[in-house]
Amino acid sequence: MIAARNEIPARSQRIIGTGMTVITVKLTPEELDLLTALASDQLFRRQYIDPRLPGYKSNPAEVRTGKELVERLRQMSDKAKGTSIPKRNGAIA
Repeated sequence: MIAARNEIPARSQRIIGTGMTVITVKLTPEELDLLTALASDQLFRRQYIDPRLPGYKSNPAEVRTGKELVERLRQMSDKAKGTSIPKRNGAIA
């Protein structure tokens, strides 16, 4: 749970040689479910709605990464709740 709701307790760690930083954020299972649903909705928009807008430039790599991320979030949520649900349709992760 987020401390005083004004501060987000987060911890980051640099992975040497990869240029990546791992960020750790503590969330309740309910917060993780909400975050996953919002990310999934945004991914749907990027995949099916935005391409119909004039001037839109697609980024297939970003959509693919988004799908993998949403699946990882769902798996973490399932694990936190003690359930095991198989991969959803279209899941790559």
